[in-house]
Amino acid sequence: MRTNRWPDRAGMTLLELLGCAAVLAVVINLAAQVFITSSRLSVLGTTSLDRAGVVEDIRDEFVAAVRESSAILPGVGKYRSDSEQLILELSMHGRQSSPKRYVVFGRIGSESRLSKLVISEKTSVYSAERFVTYPVDLESVRFTYDKNVPQKARLVSLELRVRNEGNRRQGEVPHMFTAAMRGVAQ
Repeated sequence: MRTNRWPDRAGMTLLELLGCAAVLAVVINLAAQVFITSSRLSVLGTTSLDRAGVVEDIRDEFVAAVRESSAILPGVGKYRSDSEQLILELSMHGRQSSPKRYVVFGRIGSESRLSKLVISEKTSVYSAERFVTYPVDLESVRFTYDKNVPQKARLVSLELRVRNEGNRRQGEVPHMFTAAMRGVAQ
C-alpha cells in the first residue's frame, strides 16, 4: 500500500492561473486609480489652501492700510481713485518731519492681479517704497466708499472675484472685506 503525500494534481491549471492573473490585474488597476485620484485631490487641496492664504494676505494688507489712512484721495501722480483703484493717504500722526505717504490698491502692472503700491512724496517728488502683486488671478476688483465726498469717507469695502482654476463650472469665488479709517485727524 502506497501512501502519497501529494495528490495526483499538484499545481494549478492554465485556466486557474489566468483567473488569478485577471483578479490581480483588477486589484492593481483599482489601486492605481485610487492613487491617481488621491494625488489629484492633494494637488487641488494644496492649490486651494494657497489661494485662500493669498486672499487672507490681501485682506490683512487692505484692512491695515485703511485703518492707518486718514483720507481717500482722488489721485496721486498718475494713479486715480475709481471703482477699480483706491488711493489712500496714510496718517501723519507723530511724523511731522516725515514725507507724505500714500497707498495705491488696484490692478497696477497686471490686468488679472491685485497690487499694492506704497508711495512717498517729498518736495513734490514721488518715489515707490514698496510694490507687491498678489499671486492670485482675479475676474474683478471693486472698491466701495462714499464717492460723493471721498475725502470724508470713513468706511471702505473691497470686493474681489477670484478665478476658480480648480472647477471651471463654478465660476469665480467672491470675497468682500470692509475696514474703517482710524488715522483720521480731528
